[in-house]
Amino acid sequence: MRTFLLLLAFGTLVAPLQAASGAKFPYEATIDAEAVYVRSGSGKQYYPTGKLRRGDKVVVHRHDPGGWFMIAPPAGSFSWVLGKHVQKTAATRGTITTNNVIVRVGSFESDIREVWQRKLAQDDVVRILDEKMLAPEQGTGPAEVWYRIEPPRGEWRWIEGQAVAPSPRGERKPAQDPFEAPIASDFSSAPRRSSPPVQPIDDDSPSFKRPLADSQDREYVAGDSASEARPEGSLWTRPLVRKKMKSTGAKLAARKHDSILAELDRLDARFQSILEKSPLEWDFDQLENDYQDLRSETDSANLQQMIDSRLARIAGYKKTRSEEQDLALMQDETARRDAELAEIQRRQEAQLLTLARPRFDGAGIIGRAALNRRGAPRYVLLNASGRVLAYLVPSPGVNLEPWVGRAAGVDGPRTPNPDLKSDLITVNRLTPVRLTP
Repeated sequence: MRTFLLLLAFGTLVAPLQAASGAKFPYEATIDAEAVYVRSGSGKQYYPTGKLRRGDKVVVHRHDPGGWFMIAPPAGSFSWVLGKHVQKTAATRGTITTNNVIVRVGSFESDIREVWQRKLAQDDVVRILDEKMLAPEQGTGPAEVWYRIEPPRGEWRWIEGQAVAPSPRGERKPAQDPFEAPIASDFSSAPRRSSPPVQPIDDDSPSFKRPLADSQDREYVAGDSASEARPEGSLWTRPLVRKKMKSTGAKLAARKHDSILAELDRLDARFQSILEKSPLEWDFDQLENDYQDLRSETDSANLQQMIDSRLARIAGYKKTRSEEQDLALMQDETARRDAELAEIQRRQEAQLLTLARPRFDGAGIIGRAALNRRGAPRYVLLNASGRVLAYLVPSPGVNLEPWVGRAAGVDGPRTPNPDLKSDLITVNRLTPVRLTP
């Protein structure tokens, strides 16, 4: 009976929306904006789960008040489930081990997981994308294993309808302000006030953890009675005039929120341009200060967590840059030492060549040549047995006559002479030597 009543309530709320827009759900639509955030609920108070760009395709399942479209989770979407409730059956598959396991909506910006829509039952199968050690949501206790999984069936995402190109079937987009376009109701002829987004409900009904205006978090869970489904202070119970009195402040807050997101996009672009350089050229100091200044401008825990995730990445890249700098210094020092060692080796090789080179160009006993033809050399270099080693011609200023009959080492150019059938040495210097037998 409970399930029937809740489904009936859901049908009475959604049917007028479909009738008002003339849409036939679901239908495929195209993003017609430069960039648009995909959110975990139908409002900017819900944290982003991803980002779509112009030309991306989405499947629209419902038009909600306030101009929000409920869509199937786009590619890249994921959810979180606590690892202790999953039994891995393969590298990318797991089975739920108990009933009423809450699935949390994941965000591409950070590890935030406040919103949940679905509960899984025992033996349900999930597709595992990744796993990570995360601190408990209450902030106390040791870290636990969480599995990043493919969003289960019946989990949704929301985008602003104004970012979607007009449907080829002619559906019109709902008004941005739900109070400007009252929805007809079967219960009253008076204009119906806007309500929070309603999900298809069964015994495992989804819940939303919705950020309230006073920044306090409270979980709205569909129950058996109207009082449970309509918490005190929500739009279900507030007079229309009270909502309009707060609309100006809400719009200002939304503008500030959008302004911070726009500035965050600009800082992200600077972040990307820095990463395109060599790690040794990375300079994150000013960017880090700008992120910190932007964080101080917002009281939104979601935005602060988004900025904190970027500051954490900067800290990681700073560590990488430091390691790269240490490596570069080590490489420079190694290159310098290699150059020094190469110079030492070159000098040693030169010394070895000098030692290996003969001390003289010739060595023996200086004698007079026995050649009688004109222009023939007058001196000869003989070994101890009298054999001719080379003929000698003195350089200008060198007198060989006093050296006749003496052992000497001869320095000077030595060239073969075919006419003499021996080498000819032009003597530049003579040094007394002792010949070995």
